[in-house]
Amino acid sequence: MGKPSKRSKQRPYWERAYENHGYWRGNHKIGWASLGPDGAGFYRWQTGTHSGSCKTLDEAKRMVELAVENGASQLDLFDVPAPSEDSQAY
Repeated sequence: MGKPSKRSKQRPYWERAYENHGYWRGNHKIGWASLGPDGAGFYRWQTGTHSGSCKTLDEAKRMVELAVENGASQLDLFDVPAPSEDSQAY
């Protein structure tokens, strides 16, 4: 029987910045939450292709965490998959 992997999965963490809070996993920013424009009284959040707004910072952070747990992701901008041989450009 093999040994269990010693590779540990990095846990995401919140880091406070000047005007927003970033959600990081290692060196990759995977989400953020910040106050709306001109202190509008609501918080905006975004992770991957999901975004929204909430009344409190805690709600916005929770929404980012839920979206990350559910696997929200964004495709890389420059890593375009090569077309398959079956597809033809018209």
